[in-house]
Amino acid sequence: MSFFGKQFKKVKVENGPEFFEKLKLSEQILALLRQKESVTTFTKTSDSTLQYVIKAGDKVVLDQKIDLGKEIDFTTPGGIATKVFFSLEGDVLNSYMKFPDGTTVHMDRSFDAAGMKLVTVTEKTRNILKQFESLTSFKDNGDGTIQYLVTLGDKEIINQTITLGVEKDFKTPEDIVTKVTFTFDGGKLKSVMKFPDGKVLYMDREFDDNTMTLYIWLEGVDIKASVTYEAV
Repeated sequence: MSFFGKQFKKVKVENGPEFFEKLKLSEQILALLRQKESVTTFTKTSDSTLQYVIKAGDKVVLDQKIDLGKEIDFTTPGGIATKVFFSLEGDVLNSYMKFPDGTTVHMDRSFDAAGMKLVTVTEKTRNILKQFESLTSFKDNGDGTIQYLVTLGDKEIINQTITLGVEKDFKTPEDIVTKVTFTFDGGKLKSVMKFPDGKVLYMDREFDDNTMTLYIWLEGVDIKASVTYEAV
């Protein structure tokens, strides 16, 4: 297998936030994303405060004072009482929202002349997608098994022995114990990961001389994410 012994570094992610949100898509997150026809405005009221208003037609959906740098009580348009911390860094308004069920959602709103772009991800997702400096490698152990290694600097994130065609316990970087089966078919290293809550995650890794492309999708979800790695 041509990819054995190579180290791959992540260089591109497509559909990552949209896909990973659906791994743990709660009613709370859905409520944030339903306001498609709304108009959002932020008005500076002092050096440390903003007025955050969302309107849907003539209806005011949200009218909230924001204290930058302070955790505040915040009721979402869906009527859920949360705790939110807002900060402003240049033209990016960041917020961390804590829901009653323990879910934490991070939102970045970036502004330019064309408008506002909102990216919403869970905190675990954000941490996963930030790891562009990690290195992934697969080594032939010579005994019918493959060593799957992911490192970040001097730290091992994953060090797993893979036996093709055999279901084995696999602990994710978030310490979730799953069941995973790896196979190699048509030049692709494929894996099926079964989570304790019944979710099934599929991953196909395609290789050429210098790149690895990882395709990820969840059973029953119509979004497929891809992550591109380059050999170093």
